Amino acid sequence: MRGWAGRRIPRRGDRTGGIQIVTGEPHERRPRWLVPSLSALTAVVISGCDLGLPSPITREGENVTRLWSVFTILALAIVALIIGLIVVVVIRYRRGHRDDIPSQRQYNFPLEITYTVIPLVIVGVLFGLTIPVQENLGSKEGAADVYVEVVGFQWQWQFRYFEDESYEGDPRIVVSGSPEQVPVLVLPVDATVRFRLVAQDVIHSFWVPEFLEKRDLIPGAETDVSPGIDNVVEVETTETGEWTGRCAEYCGLQHAYMDFELRVVDEAEWQSWSSEAADATGEEGT
Repeated sequence: MRGWAGRRIPRRGDRTGGIQIVTGEPHERRPRWLVPSLSALTAVVISGCDLGLPSPITREGENVTRLWSVFTILALAIVALIIGLIVVVVIRYRRGHRDDIPSQRQYNFPLEITYTVIPLVIVGVLFGLTIPVQENLGSKEGAADVYVEVVGFQWQWQFRYFEDESYEGDPRIVVSGSPEQVPVLVLPVDATVRFRLVAQDVIHSFWVPEFLEKRDLIPGAETDVSPGIDNVVEVETTETGEWTGRCAEYCGLQHAYMDFELRVVDEAEWQSWSSEAADATGEEGT
């Protein structure tokens, strides 16, 4: 006997136990989230070579970009796998003619071991890839080509160029910022530059986005006031151009205006600028 909407009404003694069974073809519907999810995934994949990071202008930044690419591609692969499995389950096991009860097995040890071991392996691989990049960011081996002491104070920057890593004596060049003039940090291309970071008052943060790293300026780190803090960072420049640097640590009311300009020049321009800047610093000192 059939009732409303094509449902078969079981008779007395029917083995269905009183369950009404829907007959006819099931209505197939496409999951509404499928198209937006795939579109978003595609947009991320084609969003650029640097996968959302600024284009690096240092050797250290290039290492960070490569590591970030591995992390991002692996994450996208995992997301694609999850979405694919969801789609398969939704389509294959949607409600249809099947009236049998699904498997009620409580444990599946091979599957549980698999989805436990695989994430551990992935985390271990990513951790292993991260260690050398992190060590490279903090390494300071041998002599550098340029030594600059970066002084942060409320709310400006001063760049002092020294002859060696002792940072002792009078600096050869001093570039100071003011409320009316943004200081310019000039560096040669294809050179190793070692920065010594000094804070005169509160914590500041030396940040050029294209370096793909930043370092805080901790008051007293260059003395025994804050022992154990390494306020020295080293980069190797790879491109010429102009970029904007900022303080990335809130340091007071005028924090938003604590910017500086970074200019990386070729060797000839560097020699010309450093000579003129040294003469100007000497004249100001006298």
